[in-house]
This record gives sequence, structure tokens and C-alpha cells, in this order.
Amino acid sequence: MNSSEKLNLKEEYKKLAGKRVAFDFFIYSCMAEDHTLQTLGGTQQQDKRWPTLSDRRETGKLDDPLPEKSFEECVQELIQWYADTYPELAGSTILDHALCSILVGKFILMINDIRQLVFIKNNKALPQFSVGEETPEIWLSLEACFKNSFPNYAPYLMAYFKWVYAKPVERKIELSDLPPVGRYFGILKDNLRSKEKSSDTHGEDSSPGIQSEFRAPKKEWDKDRPERQERSERQDRPERQEHRERGRGRDRNEDDAKKDKEKLALLEVDKAILALKKHSSMNEFRLRPQNSFIRRLQHRKINALGFQSHSVGDDDDRAVLITRED
Repeated sequence: MNSSEKLNLKEEYKKLAGKRVAFDFFIYSCMAEDHTLQTLGGTQQQDKRWPTLSDRRETGKLDDPLPEKSFEECVQELIQWYADTYPELAGSTILDHALCSILVGKFILMINDIRQLVFIKNNKALPQFSVGEETPEIWLSLEACFKNSFPNYAPYLMAYFKWVYAKPVERKIELSDLPPVGRYFGILKDNLRSKEKSSDTHGEDSSPGIQSEFRAPKKEWDKDRPERQERSERQDRPERQEHRERGRGRDRNEDDAKKDKEKLALLEVDKAILALKKHSSMNEFRLRPQNSFIRRLQHRKINALGFQSHSVGDDDDRAVLITRED
């Protein structure tokens, strides 16, 4: 970072002084600091970390440094050492951007020491969180220690822990969320074909056992068979043509419905921009939830009209929020 970038960063910190940082900003800052520490190696900044684990960090030993004490007692001693060594961690000042840049590095050193202590004492890593499940006892113990030593910043610490150790949630992608362009077009087309085949064969018994039981006896070849087959194909041709036309009509109806939905979404953008221009006291306008393809169209139009936008919300409630330019 050059001198001009540092100066700009200081100016930004001055503007935001006294304003509490968002949890997302704190989590991202911790993630970047944690990644840097892991890249540099576990033996970095030894003089700034809990001295009881000093030998273990240097040699990689896993023997218990305090066998006479329980895990809860060791964790309390570790956290208390950080609170005594770095009093700012236990402060009551609002966690703004300037203070966040100071505390994050010390928090990450403490978090990595806690990870190592957990593995040494329990011979396993910290368990993962899962929404809707009972919180593991070890997390309740850690949270109680954080609240006791860092009452003002404990929610931030637990938010980072829960983000790192959250169990991944598998989300089934709905076909309605896929835009009908690019690499997604083949997926949608194959799905449409499978639905047509399913509707055509509905009610027919395709069981191999039944077919083999009632299979007609093999007939000898006769010279009129090619003619009968050609005549049958001529009779079936109009039916196949009708089926294709029906499929094309269904495709056109679906395309028209998608275009109508896009037009309504862009019309909503026009109304929102008009409202923001008309009412100067209105700083933002949230549109209705849409899928990712329509949100992309809305972002483009909003930016073209001189306003800013970003997506907010999760899953089916994700929508575009329009804001004025700074």
C-alpha cells in the first residue's frame, strides 16, 4: 500500500469514526487476517501469543501443557491472558473501522490458540454449527468465556466462529432460477423434453416382465411388410407433426410468460426511480424479490439511469435495493 492509499484509508476511517462496523465487515476482516496467519505459518508472532502453547507451536507437539487443569479452566486462563495483555480487547468503545483494524489481528491470534488448545485437550477439532440443532457444549462454554472477558465484542467473535464452523447447507437449485441463456439453456431444454416424454408415456405399462409375458409370437418374413410399415408411417406423420406443433406452442407460451415477467420487473425499476427523483427524502427503494437473471437486468437499468444498486436478502427473498449515488 503506497502513501496515497494509506492517506485515503485514514480519511475514510475519520469519516466513519464512531459508527459501528457491520458483522459482515468484521467477519471478512477476520477471514483475511486468519488466511494471512495460516499462510505465514503457525509460528509467527510468538511473542504476541499465549506463552503456555509456545513450545507446541514451535515443535508441533500435542502433549497437554496443563494436564492438571480441565479444558474450561485452560480456556479461561488463555482468554484471561489475552484480556490482560491487550486491554483494548475488553474495552467498551464502539467497534468502528479504525478500532476493528487494531483488534482483528489480536482476536485471530487468540482464536488460533483456542483451536490448538481444543485439539490438544480433546484430541479433535471444534464441532460444526447446524441451524436447528442443539448447540454443542463446547460452544456454550466458549461463548460464556467470551461474554465474561469481552462483553462488548463477544457477539462479533461468536459471529465469526459460527460463520467458519457452520455446516454447509445444500440448496436445491430450482429450474425457474436458471436464465434461459448460455450453459443453462441445455439444462432447461433437456428438462422440457423429459416432461414431454413422461406425459406421452403416462398410463402405459413399460414393465419388462409384462412385455416378455405377452410378447407376440415371431412371424415369418413376408413381402408386404415394408409396404405396411410405410403406410403406417404415413398415417402416423400427421400425429407426430401435431405433437411437434404442440411442443412449439408450449415453448412460445413459456417464452412469452418470461418476457412479460421481465417487462414488469423493468417497469418496476422505472417507477422506483421516478419515486426517488420525486421525493428527495427517500434514500433507497427495495424492489420485489426476483431470480438472479431478472435481478441482473434490473441492475443494468438502474446503473444506466444514474443510481446505485445491490442485492439484499437470502434465497427466495433476495431482491434489488436501489440507492442514490454518494
